[in-house]
Amino acid sequence: MTTYTKFPYRTEFPDSSERGRNSKTLEDALRWARWTVYSVWRETNEYGREGEYVNDAATAVITNRNTGYRWIVRRGDRGVEFQTPQMLEDAVFKESVDLRLSVEEAEALARAAVDTPLKDRRQKALADQALDQIAVVCRQVRRRVEAGDELIDAWTRAIPRRSTGAPLPEPEPKSEEPPRERPRYRPLGDPDNLSLKEAGEILGKARNTVFLWYRQGKFPPAVDIAPFIRGAAKPVIVVPSYRLEAWQAGERMPEILDAVFERRGLHEAPWACWTPRKDASRVDIEFWVDRRGWTKAVGKDGRRIYGSDLDESKAYDVRPLP
Repeated sequence: MTTYTKFPYRTEFPDSSERGRNSKTLEDALRWARWTVYSVWRETNEYGREGEYVNDAATAVITNRNTGYRWIVRRGDRGVEFQTPQMLEDAVFKESVDLRLSVEEAEALARAAVDTPLKDRRQKALADQALDQIAVVCRQVRRRVEAGDELIDAWTRAIPRRSTGAPLPEPEPKSEEPPRERPRYRPLGDPDNLSLKEAGEILGKARNTVFLWYRQGKFPPAVDIAPFIRGAAKPVIVVPSYRLEAWQAGERMPEILDAVFERRGLHEAPWACWTPRKDASRVDIEFWVDRRGWTKAVGKDGRRIYGSDLDESKAYDVRPLP
């Protein structure tokens, strides 16, 4: 038999998340057990409220591993419950076992009790299974009493059964509702704004490929709408469906450009500019200005003009093209 000389006392906290601890003396073990079971928060903080228990351990069991004597500290009682091995056996003797056996298991166990050798393999397996259940429940009751807990809960009553090889009835399929598909996020609430992944699925390309096209300026349907989303610190790139359809048709969006701007002439270099149409959307205007890299200027009539190599501090004389 193993003799524990340095740390003979073992403190455990059944049914809790607290780990056990070894101690050299009984006083040290009792001090640790009482602190774990009784300690409460003195003031409310981020970890707990004032007056609540710090730990979830309601029972502490101190065992002398050489003699088998036990000292039990319970949260509802300030005293220390003492227990000897004989007292433990008496407590186990008083416990009752609620066991559920099938009719076949009970009959097989009765045949085995009269020392009749069972030749039938199924009957022998049923008897072994019934004996296993009784042994499991008795061990569970003994462990619970040894831990200082007199309650036999629902988990303890859940007796594991060893398979006998007989086919088990298949459970009836439950009628479950199909999982609802989560609606995709649409920036600005516009259902026509597709993501780069959705646009890539339509084009048969990977999302990274479409994003590379956008970075290289080869995918004009995509636009960054982050400036119009409050709190957006990173680019939010969407693809309006009407722009994607026009780009797919091979038009490369000249009609959309003409719907936003009209081309005008200048009496001096750079000789041409673009002026927004009356009903043009501000989003489309900013999209094309950013995509083409135009600079903003003003005409002598006060209208905004856009183009390449324009001087922002200068007013240009705008003329209609023939």
